[in-house]
Amino acid sequence: MTPNLVHQEDAFAQEALAYIRAQSQFKESLEALLEWRKVRPFLFDGQCCYSRSLLQQILDSYLICCKFKGEEPDKGLVRLIRKLMSSGPPPRTPPPNKAPRDRGFAF
Repeated sequence: MTPNLVHQEDAFAQEALAYIRAQSQFKESLEALLEWRKVRPFLFDGQCCYSRSLLQQILDSYLICCKFKGEEPDKGLVRLIRKLMSSGPPPRTPPPNKAPRDRGFAF
């Protein structure tokens, strides 16, 4: 074999290995996220560093798999994952018909 062909085969083998790792990491991260949500149903994904890191691993793995297959990533899915990473509880503003108390706002 020529050195160039061997180099191409090595590069493809490394990409294939990265693809296999990405698939495995995607599955493990998704299972861990679902388990985390089951235990903490009242927290938003964006409130916890652990859940944000799992979502980032899911996104990274998805992008690696798309790159290996030569497909464009689904922009809607990428946007959804990023939205989940920044999600949080709604802001607590006082009701418009309540006047502030001397020690703060009435909720």
